[in-house]
Amino acid sequence: MKRDTELSLADEALRASEERYRNLFENANDVVFTTDLQMRFTSLNLAGESVIGYSRAEALGLTVEQVVATEYRTQIHDRLRDQLAGKATPPFEAEFIAKDGRRIPMEVSSRLISRAGQPEGIQGIARDVSERKRLEGELRQAQRMEAIGRLAGGIAHDFNNLLTVINGYSTELAESLEPSDPRREQVLEICKAGASAAKLTGQLLAFGRSQILRPDVIDLTHVVRGLTEMLRRLIGAHIELITRTAPDLHVIKGDPGQIEQVIMNLVVNARDAMPGGGRLTIETSNVELEARDVARHPGAHSGSYVRLAVTDTGVGMDLETRSRIFEPFFTTKEQGKGTGLGLATVYGIVKQSGAFIAVETEVGGGSIFEVYFPAVDD
Repeated sequence: MKRDTELSLADEALRASEERYRNLFENANDVVFTTDLQMRFTSLNLAGESVIGYSRAEALGLTVEQVVATEYRTQIHDRLRDQLAGKATPPFEAEFIAKDGRRIPMEVSSRLISRAGQPEGIQGIARDVSERKRLEGELRQAQRMEAIGRLAGGIAHDFNNLLTVINGYSTELAESLEPSDPRREQVLEICKAGASAAKLTGQLLAFGRSQILRPDVIDLTHVVRGLTEMLRRLIGAHIELITRTAPDLHVIKGDPGQIEQVIMNLVVNARDAMPGGGRLTIETSNVELEARDVARHPGAHSGSYVRLAVTDTGVGMDLETRSRIFEPFFTTKEQGKGTGLGLATVYGIVKQSGAFIAVETEVGGGSIFEVYFPAVDD
């Protein structure tokens, strides 16, 4: 009787232990799986089904090679060989290929499973690191833009000092020459070139956040409404302009002239993305952003913002172009059709105003530029 009781208690303890393991396996947030020594899946938890898109039944008919990107397969086999040889194998990163074709960056840890001293398979845990990769990319981009901004601002300051001398003396020389003097026309061309160079320098200073701002309290709705007619003439009749402005918009603090330049440059960029015509929409609205909303924008904080959105139905951008659009002198236009400073100027003014900018775009699907200005008390 006592032995039967002991066996019953042991069975109950075993079932409880198996149930705890099953709950842990199924409810884990990370992908948990096992394979045999031929790398065929022998189990997959619910998180695994969700991440890679295969049902458990489908996964059990697959090998690891079939769900890992080709370039990582040699590394997978090398790890198995090292584990069979008793060597330590630290976590590594690989890209899984989901059922729908998406590439998912994963951080994988695995260990050898043995029974009675004989290896029989692999147990692994894989964590989706897509969000971490995205945040790391955003941080690298922000640091890169910061470095480029400092470089551009420094060069622009030095060049501006030289231009001050060139423009000053050329203007003085032009005024000293009689209108009938044939040399006067040549000197005026020097003055004109100097003025153009000074304008470019001003844009570089804006990108480098080195301009002197004259901040004031601004109602962005009034700014957009005041620019609307001029913007219609700027974009042409082949593009429909729609404005949606919030009547109860919070006020912001900024340099009115610089804020107008931001809107103008974003509109010109949208116009150039729609050479065959399209629809351009300018919106203003109040938004409340939480910590998770601003996490991808270094230096941004949660709170009340005024959102300015410029949306076009143009050609859109690929990821490579998207990553470089705010760099000075980067342009996709033909040579002589643009300086590549329009969006760089926008970036600099936005940053110097304490705001941040977000871009959503896809090839053939248009683009939306959203600027978030911190709201201030009246």
